[in-house]
Amino acid sequence: MDGQTIAMRSEKLLSRLFIATGLLFMLQTNAQSPPDSAFQYTSITQAVEVYTNSNAARDRLYNGPLYSGYDHHPQGHPFFISDTLLTGSILYDGVLFPFVRLSYDLTKDVVVMKNEQKDLNFQLLPEKIQYFTVAQHRFLYLASDSNDVGLPASGFYEELYQGKTIALVRHEKKIQVTGKAEENLSNYRQYDYYYLVVRGSFYAVHSERNMLDAFGSDRTLIRDFVKRSRLRFRKDAVNTLTRVAEYYNKFKN
Repeated sequence: MDGQTIAMRSEKLLSRLFIATGLLFMLQTNAQSPPDSAFQYTSITQAVEVYTNSNAARDRLYNGPLYSGYDHHPQGHPFFISDTLLTGSILYDGVLFPFVRLSYDLTKDVVVMKNEQKDLNFQLLPEKIQYFTVAQHRFLYLASDSNDVGLPASGFYEELYQGKTIALVRHEKKIQVTGKAEENLSNYRQYDYYYLVVRGSFYAVHSERNMLDAFGSDRTLIRDFVKRSRLRFRKDAVNTLTRVAEYYNKFKN
């Protein structure tokens, strides 16, 4: 693949990330506007609520397959944070649905909702989800193909920081056998995989060393910031990646 093609793929990937977060940022900005714009913001949110509560919108949302459930034998559960539905929002098939109840199954990498009228749990089609939020965490759906530059597998990635440099984490849960085989004991264990998007390319981050390597010629700059700020990737990966991405974004502006 030549340099021009790589650059085009990188730009395409970044545009997906920016588009997925742009609408939510706009709504948050309007929510923090001065009192004289409160009426306008209220009108916008009321219009959104009227449409998203309509039959047409709900039919558009409730079009995924039934959720088959999960294995209840292991201790714990496969969901993000809680095994009960949590309040969040979702940008689905181009329509924003605020204040919806959902769960995120980390073993199957699917978003689960309940059709209250039919009393059935169903899973949303992932390729139609631009982003969803739950418990103040925001997740983007990124689709990989063979030409994307360093993009891991398709799926949902939690956005830790978004700017010219982007920090992400992918959560998974797996069933882990504990104790002796004849005891038949197991539990759900969560695994977190961290990534940086620097200059349009993905970098898997397993340690402070390869976090610094992602910044190439600016490695020393980031190393000094990490040392000065007393950040420890191993101790607090989320805070470290967030602070580093934010610092580098400000430095490059």
